[in-house]
Amino acid sequence: MFGDQTAGSSRTLFLFRITVGVVTSLGLRILLADLQPAASRAAEARRAVARLHREEAFVNRDRDTRLAHQLRADATGHPRRATGHDTPTQ
Repeated sequence: MFGDQTAGSSRTLFLFRITVGVVTSLGLRILLADLQPAASRAAEARRAVARLHREEAFVNRDRDTRLAHQLRADATGHPRRATGHDTPTQ
């Protein structure tokens, strides 16, 4: 092909195919480069959801621990500490 005599249309077709291949390759690279940030955003969203679940579990454990202590104190008859929020109303 490179040493042979070719007609003008064959040469043009060959150059056209090379051009289409280069453009396709560049387009594919741009498309794949665009997909990576979307994947990292999705991973960040998954990490944020996991962090929220851990925080929610911590708050629930703390609430359960306080409730258990309160129930234990009520059962033994120990008076509650006055915090200012649980003052009796008249």
